[in-house]
Amino acid sequence: MKNLGAPPLFTSNVRATDSDYLGLRDESHLVEERNICIEMWERFYPYADRQFREDITHQFHNRFWEMYLGCAMLDLGKELIRTKEGTPDLCVIDSGRTIWIEAVAPRKGTADDAVPGEHITNLDEESDSRDSSVPSEQIIMRFAQSVREKINQYQRYREVGVVQEGELFLIALNGAEVGFNLLELDECPRIVRSLLGIGLPQFDFNINRDKVEVVNRGFQYQPFVRKLSGSEVSTAAFIDPANAGISGLIYSCVAVDRLRSFADRFDPFPLGKDFVLIHNPYAASATPVGWLKRGRELMVGISLKGRWIEHSNEGEG
Repeated sequence: MKNLGAPPLFTSNVRATDSDYLGLRDESHLVEERNICIEMWERFYPYADRQFREDITHQFHNRFWEMYLGCAMLDLGKELIRTKEGTPDLCVIDSGRTIWIEAVAPRKGTADDAVPGEHITNLDEESDSRDSSVPSEQIIMRFAQSVREKINQYQRYREVGVVQEGELFLIALNGAEVGFNLLELDECPRIVRSLLGIGLPQFDFNINRDKVEVVNRGFQYQPFVRKLSGSEVSTAAFIDPANAGISGLIYSCVAVDRLRSFADRFDPFPLGKDFVLIHNPYAASATPVGWLKRGRELMVGISLKGRWIEHSNEGEG
């Protein structure tokens, strides 16, 4: 339902610095994307914090991701509670349980280990192309560093009593600005590898005169990636019982420049169809299986055997 009291999201009365914000506000060819954002804003406004309209003029993608998450939760019939300063970005009440969501949208980075720019074009979501130049380790490093920062933030929330024992805590990571989203190993996406210590694929095979027979296939164990400086970044947060306070992670690579293609393919587009929910096998307060009812989710047991679940994307609402 639209909130008729929502102030305008795009206005010329501010000193905006974000190129996405300026383009959406000023460029006529982006009117469809702008209208989608305005519609989302009218729904999300009652739950936005006081700094939202100011922040989005300087950090558009970060705040867009938070707004998208909130609208997706509303579409799914979840009850949102407006959060206060010093709390996680979103608070959902579902069947009497409090579920906190902390959003993060990492960029490519600026140091020696930054993800380089993309030089790959004309790929669609169905493409099966692979490019050995895709900087998977740098991408995994950016994801893993962002997860570590949010785990540290969770611990601070616990120390000051914002997040209580028994409440769920989800990290929501958007990888759009890291790049290379369409060049992905479908069987084990990089976001999964950044959480579960999974490395490159490996195969055992027998070679005889007539054929090569694969007898076993799996992945190498890779609990960290190494920076050029020599320091290690853990890629095994979800197989460390010390991180039991994290219920799971929602991943997406949605961005404002993809809204039109999403809207063209699905009318209406079910917000959250792009979600990947990865459960923490050691979570003290686990996310219920099928909680999102859209996108995909990865169930991982203590034995670390994983199972993908596909949803119809109809959801609730």
